[in-house]
Amino acid sequence: MDATATRVLYVAAEAVPFAKAGGLGDVAGALPAALRRLGVDVRLMIPAYPSALSQIRDVQTIAQFAGDQWPGPLDVIEGTSIRDRVPVFLVRSHYFDRAGGPYSDEHGDLWPDDAERFAALCYAAARLVNETHDWRPHVVHANDWHTALIPSLLSKTGASGVPTLLTIHNAAYHGSATAEQLRQFGVPAAQLRPAKASHSFLELGVRHATRLSTVSPTYAKEIQTKRFGSGLQRLYAGRAAALTGILNGVDYSIWDPSQDALIARAFDASDLSGKAECKAAVQAEMRLDTASFAPLLGIVSRLTQQKGLDLVLRIADVLITAGARMVVLGQGEAELERAFEELAVRYPTRIAVRVGFDEALAHRITAGADIFLMPSRFEPCGL
Repeated sequence: MDATATRVLYVAAEAVPFAKAGGLGDVAGALPAALRRLGVDVRLMIPAYPSALSQIRDVQTIAQFAGDQWPGPLDVIEGTSIRDRVPVFLVRSHYFDRAGGPYSDEHGDLWPDDAERFAALCYAAARLVNETHDWRPHVVHANDWHTALIPSLLSKTGASGVPTLLTIHNAAYHGSATAEQLRQFGVPAAQLRPAKASHSFLELGVRHATRLSTVSPTYAKEIQTKRFGSGLQRLYAGRAAALTGILNGVDYSIWDPSQDALIARAFDASDLSGKAECKAAVQAEMRLDTASFAPLLGIVSRLTQQKGLDLVLRIADVLITAGARMVVLGQGEAELERAFEELAVRYPTRIAVRVGFDEALAHRITAGADIFLMPSRFEPCGL
């Protein structure tokens, strides 16, 4: 990489192929590689989930941080993504060395210590910018509430001169902690209101990031309204001059059925003959009836109320009775995970459910489904 290139530290809670729960993982997995192709020296930082460690090579520990607020070691290891050669920093801690997904355990229950977990990620990012490493970014790019404390912590570590960009992928999720917790994490006392029972990570990020972006121009306007602002609409409106909506995209080199090595047979819009083979293959893989005339409904999603999947559950019996087949891949709220698994037990040859992250299966479902279901209650710009 050219020594004069702009250096960007891109920090996220999830990124394909390391870990994924939703669309943030797709964006964080694709954007750094795309920016590097444009000559930007981007480096990705995410937690060292067990699934992430197998996806990097040339690994070395480059920083070790300790403090009263972090029981146990907090290390940063550096490596290179096996998939696309993007340099990667993984934050290693007992907070992330657990079975389950980025936001919930193997039973679908949300981690009760998410404030500590993602504050540790923010702390490691802020410390790395200021100390112990010969690569210093020109910009730190944070994503959603999980990394929204970075602007505040940079000022605490003496790196307040480094500009920050906070991208809001979903304004409905804030993250929260008490003022005392945030002081322990390293947030400056001047940024806190002690009388307030809890503080929002996202609110602190929106207040103190240099610039803000969202995942579409329309969503940038929507979050300034009561309907979509989730209580922060006045703050967004007050920072409108620093807020830009940039339309989400997908990496067509990965999500192009004409050249996708993960699906049974390639096809494109001019020749759909391969799609029938993809449908039969995913039905066989998921042990569903393979009747070609039955419509196959596909769902690849975070399993949350926001995604409207409770609406699918309400009409699932009607859909199956009418002859449809359904395959579901995702993880999220425990109640929804269990409801879909119970549905699969009731209709073992007509509904298949896989709880978790499986990028290859996501490709096969998308390629094989006749109808892709995404009944979201709202979508910032869904992927």
